Amino acid sequence: MRYKLQTAAVAFLIFLSTAAFASVDTNTIEAKTDDGSVLTMLDGSVYLVDYTDRIDSALWLPADDVIINDNASTCTYVAIINTDENNESVCARRIR
Repeated sequence: MRYKLQTAAVAFLIFLSTAAFASVDTNTIEAKTDDGSVLTMLDGSVYLVDYTDRIDSALWLPADDVIINDNASTCTYVAIINTDENNESVCARRIR
């Protein structure tokens, strides 16, 4: 019984520690490529948008506000949610 409680406690602590590292940040698009493949944020971070989502990000504008969620279950890396475009989102990978 004691071993099961210790195991459960360790699993719970691991769960808490992974949740603590998830982050959601706000940012603003500074620039983007015409095809929407690369988004550059005001803070200097650069994201490569997934091929299938570029049709959406190609229509986004510099100065659009976004939320960057690195814990999105629908994306391998991060989800970028454009709050100026009705919360339209794309999956992307940070490259700088």
